[in-house]
Amino acid sequence: MTSTSSVLTTVLADTPGTAPYWPVRVGSPGERPGPSLADLAGADLLGEAIAAMDAELDGGAALAAQTLLARLAGPAAGVPAELLFRSGRVPVPDPARMWFVTGTGGARTAPQLVLDPGTVVLVLPDDPLAGAAGTETVPDRDRLRDRLVEWTHHAFGPVVETAVVLSRRGRRALWQVVADRLGNGFLMSGRASGQLPAARAEIETTLGDTGIRPLRLRPDWLEIEHEGTVELFRRRAVCCLYYKSRVHGEVYCATCPLLSREESIDRLRTAVADRDR
Repeated sequence: MTSTSSVLTTVLADTPGTAPYWPVRVGSPGERPGPSLADLAGADLLGEAIAAMDAELDGGAALAAQTLLARLAGPAAGVPAELLFRSGRVPVPDPARMWFVTGTGGARTAPQLVLDPGTVVLVLPDDPLAGAAGTETVPDRDRLRDRLVEWTHHAFGPVVETAVVLSRRGRRALWQVVADRLGNGFLMSGRASGQLPAARAEIETTLGDTGIRPLRLRPDWLEIEHEGTVELFRRRAVCCLYYKSRVHGEVYCATCPLLSREESIDRLRTAVADRDR
């Protein structure tokens, strides 16, 4: 994170441990380090990005487009979800003023998200930042949740529509990838802070009955008992298509909806046991 003075810098600094999986920083005034989310709605630029992803994964345009969208939505949607869960604060960037810097880790690595220092942050009335420049106060946590989902739908809508045309992957599948990353923001934060039941409830409250149907997510939870504790996992709403990659191995993920719940549970139980050996 830069030394840029902004309310967003304060919010990230006040929430240690946020986004360990998704790198994010506040940019310098005037910085344009990479393509913005709005830029990526353009057919030429998104087409180039999908082609580059396909060159790495070798599994077709649908896999490449869905994987790319997941990598973008990880930091862009997951970090605000983490911040909502941890601090009750939600940044709502202008899609034209949030940029992605591609890393060197390949298709499995999220790009770094760079946010404009003037990004507005939604806060609650009792927040010490309420009324500060660069904030907008919302009345309660329910409205905070609604605004997060509304922002995600607005910000990703043009990119999803372009990806549908370029990849022929279904609209519902692509939106469920974005919803999945929103849910992951809550779940990863809850796992890191030892508050999995609260994170589970947050996902169900925020996404389970949202009026924005493309982002509605009703998780199929899997509870794995291991050495006196319960590990919580969530089956994906749609297949990630990674089994189509001829580079990374033609196997289904343990939480893939193409597997039976019983097989998912067996594979997760084995994975948890192997991890702790």
